[in-house]
Amino acid sequence: MVKQEDFKTCRQSSFCTRQKAFASLVDEGFPSFWSVEKYDLGSMVTLDCSDSLGSKFSFKLTPFQNAFRLSVGIDGAFDKTQDYAVEKMFPTVSYKHEIINTSLVLHIDQNKVVINTAPKSFKIEFWRKDVPVMVFNDKGYLYLEKDRDRSKELRDDFNVLKDKKKFNDLISDLNQSPWAESFGSNTDSKTKGMIEH
Repeated sequence: MVKQEDFKTCRQSSFCTRQKAFASLVDEGFPSFWSVEKYDLGSMVTLDCSDSLGSKFSFKLTPFQNAFRLSVGIDGAFDKTQDYAVEKMFPTVSYKHEIINTSLVLHIDQNKVVINTAPKSFKIEFWRKDVPVMVFNDKGYLYLEKDRDRSKELRDDFNVLKDKKKFNDLISDLNQSPWAESFGSNTDSKTKGMIEH
């Protein structure tokens, strides 16, 4: 038994509302383009990416037993999550790679990861043998909330859609509680807007 009222639902979360609004803007035609600016094939694979709004992300793929672990971070903000997210970490292993057209393909035994590095088409496919089991950013909904100044109008980034019927409602949702969010008796203040880096 749990007290449901003690847990925030997606509907009560401004972050969730903003992410859904961004997905709707993409469905309306907003060109959400990610590009792989560079990658490093070390003991783990690091991808430095940027999107059409000027946001930047670092993606890391760590090879473990028969699989890769994907982590997404801003300045290493989430590098320590494995310390409490899993009971133990498997030892890392070696991997092989090949480049096929615009894709970087990573292999561990019979499993692979296919990274589409082409501009405007960034996605990561995870394969078990010959079967795709998961696709990251398949629909182009990946959205990084970046630092911004209070004087900047969020709608400026999306003006390409200003004539769309739902535009104002979606921008309103996308701009929900950007500087502080409350739930119960707690308030999360975000002095840099959206998310605190």
